[in-house]
Amino acid sequence: MVPMRPLFEQLGADIEWDEEEQAVTSWLGGRKAKVFLGVWKALVDGNLVELEAPPVLINGRIFVPLRFISEALGCTVDWDEKSRTAFIFKPPLPPLVELRPQLTAAKVAELGITSAVTIRGETKQGSGFYLGEGLVATSFHLLEGQFRLSLLTDDDVSHDMVEVLAFDRERDLAILEAPEVELPSLPLGDSERVKVGQSVVAVGSPLGLKSTVSDGVISAVNRQLPDNRYYIQFTAPVSPGSSGGPLLNMYGEVIGITTAYARNDVQNINFAIPVNKLKPLLIKAMERKNDIPGDNAADNAL
Repeated sequence: MVPMRPLFEQLGADIEWDEEEQAVTSWLGGRKAKVFLGVWKALVDGNLVELEAPPVLINGRIFVPLRFISEALGCTVDWDEKSRTAFIFKPPLPPLVELRPQLTAAKVAELGITSAVTIRGETKQGSGFYLGEGLVATSFHLLEGQFRLSLLTDDDVSHDMVEVLAFDRERDLAILEAPEVELPSLPLGDSERVKVGQSVVAVGSPLGLKSTVSDGVISAVNRQLPDNRYYIQFTAPVSPGSSGGPLLNMYGEVIGITTAYARNDVQNINFAIPVNKLKPLLIKAMERKNDIPGDNAADNAL
């Protein structure tokens, strides 16, 4: 048994004393516990539970069961027998509520179009998007077997000074260096926060039609396909040439890189590599761009 008020103050819990009921109610991280003086039962989130010992009043101070009240509020308790000390660990903070206003689909499309590029090789063409500092993200499979690459921006300017800076064959990702390109860069979102049903916008160059926009929703996250990769599945229509283009959430952030679609006339089953898979490759690309030595065993080069 421990004094109630010092414990709650240390935990950062809110408390309320009800003189009529002779009860103490406490709140912490969305959890609620209510105990009654001299009563062997308590309420935890509205459910009645048994106590090992009832709260008691000693010299004007209320004492409560340490383990029960801590665990009822979502904390964990460890006991060190040697020092006879109890350690209480507070629960993690709840996820932050997203306060940013969502953009319209038209605004997201505008952001995507100004940053998207068409990538051309001798025998393949696809899509990509600008990351800033002369770097462009795309799909690796567009680059295989291509010895000359060029980029076409939305304003019909072609750039031929293009080199592969880093790639990840396993995740079908690549980053190009195009020092002549200066476009608004797209921010990278967090693909771990992608939810089924959320709206998305895809931008790319299907069939060579640059700056093509489509919209849809997330159909599944962590969809594993026979190639053993995990994808974001979405419904925004894509076609050959869309690969490498950005999949955007309604904050204008890239959450995936379009890479595949279902064939055989199956509609709106499309796949993107989660953007979090791109972030380590971007670090590698920046190291190479700035001549920072890296792990040569892990580096890729065409």
